[in-house]
Amino acid sequence: MSEYDPFAPIYDQWSEHMTEDVPFYVDLARDA
Repeated sequence: MSEYDPFAPIYDQWSEHMTEDVPFYVDLARDA
């Protein structure tokens, strides 16, 4: 078991609102 396994069941709920930076990373990928 890794140190991240206990966090895995709640990760989706914890991170679902963190979408503000998606356009930044999409643009970064397009420029690559």
